Amino acid sequence: MGQAYSEAWGESNDQLCKVKPDFIRLKTVWRSVSDLSILCIRLKSISKNFNLSKIQFFKLLQLEKDTLSIETWFHSFSSGMAASCVDGLEFVSACILLNRDTVIADKIRLLFKLFDLDDTDNLRRDDFTLFLR
Repeated sequence: MGQAYSEAWGESNDQLCKVKPDFIRLKTVWRSVSDLSILCIRLKSISKNFNLSKIQFFKLLQLEKDTLSIETWFHSFSSGMAASCVDGLEFVSACILLNRDTVIADKIRLLFKLFDLDDTDNLRRDDFTLFLR
């Protein structure tokens, strides 16, 4: 039987993080906190409701040389086979969480920044309820 997940080490040798082979590249494509922060800002500027069409998804990632991976990621993160959009918050959150070059404290700060929709350094009830829908 084939393996559904690839085994790749997380931040320390005692934490095993299993990731599907199609998503291994997400662990290293954005190398720094700064790169991930730019991804968060770009998402907020591209779409107000965070639903990304394929064109917006390509624009968010800006990885011209990696179209096959982007197509795979778009298909995997879209709601279904016929879905024409990806939840940008879900995708960027996955990129942050999977990043192997970012320590956990920075991941938490990045996720907070991503979900702080109005950049007030606070998560308001309106911000939170939007994510529950």
